[in-house]
Amino acid sequence: MKIAQRDEVVLPSRTKLSFLFDIKQAANIDDQTLYYMCQSGLRQLQAVDESLFENLSAFSNDIFNEKSLEFYRGRETAEAIVEVNDKLTLIMKLLAPFLMETGAHKVIEFLIRVYEVHIHCKIAVLNAFLPYFETVFFLRMMQCLALEKDEFYYFLGPFAREGTSIDKKTLVRAFARNGALVFTKYSDFAFSLLELQATDSAANIHWKFFGSMLVEVLKVTTEDNKENQTALMNILPYISRSLHKSTQVRELKIACLLAISQMACRKMLSVDYTKAFVQ
Repeated sequence: MKIAQRDEVVLPSRTKLSFLFDIKQAANIDDQTLYYMCQSGLRQLQAVDESLFENLSAFSNDIFNEKSLEFYRGRETAEAIVEVNDKLTLIMKLLAPFLMETGAHKVIEFLIRVYEVHIHCKIAVLNAFLPYFETVFFLRMMQCLALEKDEFYYFLGPFAREGTSIDKKTLVRAFARNGALVFTKYSDFAFSLLELQATDSAANIHWKFFGSMLVEVLKVTTEDNKENQTALMNILPYISRSLHKSTQVRELKIACLLAISQMACRKMLSVDYTKAFVQ
């Protein structure tokens, strides 16, 4: 039996799963082409938003470096993998307000094919795309993610499998279930964007989406009184943070004032909730 020498060891192949291309097309795109595509995408994003490009440039020596084509998770230490995933999550947050841009699509294709961001940073990717749920790009990404058996986002699985867009009513219902658990998970992501951009900016697509879903989720919870108080107490921290003087995002403040008015009119404010809100 022949023993493979070091220079004969075959490295694992890249995933052929693709955000931009069908299976046949993806199979014919090599690593070098992926790299050039990513660099082209970054230049396109520079023309869209210079500050975004500057933030992404912080990864030019690692994630977006040509040497990244040598990256394979199986050869990295656990510590190195954690560091890479943290950087990928941050990149997805930076791209989150720009996911209708062609340049962002090229960068994401590179991140999927080289780093498998859709597997190892699935929740960040999913939350970044949620405000775009009515677009074909959301559907494309959902088809890249493993959703059927996901503990929280399983409801998206059938839509991805059938190739149909999820409607707003179904999404709101999913957000409101189990004390608005899924909504709070998205809210965590949306509010983490404040750390990157604390004032009104392109990121307002996420803050507008948060505000819209907040009002809709509260409407749904009024129809199911059993989960009212749980949902309200889970949502409370986000309302409070939105109204805090340190938050300079107009969309968040308006949305939360509307939500408070809605709760007051519908007599949803229990004694416990009122005490918590005042605090």
